[in-house]
Parts: sequence; C-alpha cells; structure tokens
Amino acid sequence: MTEVELLSKIYQHTQEGLTPDWFIDEHLHEDQKAEFRVRKAQAVQSIVNLLDTYRAENPHLGITSNNETPTNPTTGTDTESDPA
Repeated sequence: MTEVELLSKIYQHTQEGLTPDWFIDEHLHEDQKAEFRVRKAQAVQSIVNLLDTYRAENPHLGITSNNETPTNPTTGTDTESDPA
C-alpha cells in the first residue's frame, strides 16, 4: 500500500466517524505503526508552525491560536466584547 493509498483510506474512515488511530491499529503492521505515528506528529507540528508563521506575518487578518482571545483587527478590541 502506497502512502497516498494509506492516506486516502484514512481520510475515508474519518469521514465515516472512525479515527486515524483506529485505522492504524487495524491495518498496519507493528513496525509501521510507530513510524506512521511519528510522521503524523511531525506533519501536525509542521502545520502548527506554518499557521504560527502566517499568523505572525499577517496580524491584520486577526487570526488567533486556540488559546488566544480573538481581536478585531480594525479596533484592536476583543471580539467577545466588540462583535464588529
């Protein structure tokens, strides 16, 4: 099974409500499981890093991380008290 086929199957299963970890546990050999989980963690970290960079380079868009209070890019106030 190629990496593309594997990712495609995982995507199909997640659309059916199953987690990628379920698929990994059911369909990969033991030696493949650890490698895939490491690669999955690296991919997630790469995405987080890209989002952090994009957010830092584009503060005018008002993009926040999950642990930040969103702010209105025009007024600079938090969006919970300033819905505009």
